[in-house]
Amino acid sequence: MSRDPVGLADRALEAVRTGRFERTLSALTAAGAVITTLEIYTSHDSASFGNKMMWWPVVIVPTAVPAGIAGVISRRAARTVLPVASALIVANGLQGDLPARARGRAEAGRLVDGRLQRRDGSAGVRPAAG
Repeated sequence: MSRDPVGLADRALEAVRTGRFERTLSALTAAGAVITTLEIYTSHDSASFGNKMMWWPVVIVPTAVPAGIAGVISRRAARTVLPVASALIVANGLQGDLPARARGRAEAGRLVDGRLQRRDGSAGVRPAAG
């Protein structure tokens, strides 16, 4: 059973116009925040929360749950509260990811003959070009 591509495009545009698409994304944000928080907690718990900064995403990411629910209920909240919560989550992600990656590269080893030499003496993978 084939569908008319023009009809699908019209339905998609109508969903955007009426706010249905925005409400769906808000609901997905709320559900995704729950799953992401659980994943972050379990991965940071396996590291025994060795760094106090590991608690930040466990506290900040759940703010997307009420923001997402509010976005489903109110168009105004979807345009104000949800972007603020999202910006906090992105800022926290960058704050945690960029320094960790820099430390990880410094601690992983050194380059020997164009290959990454790990501290344990084993040869790692070649670094990406560029």
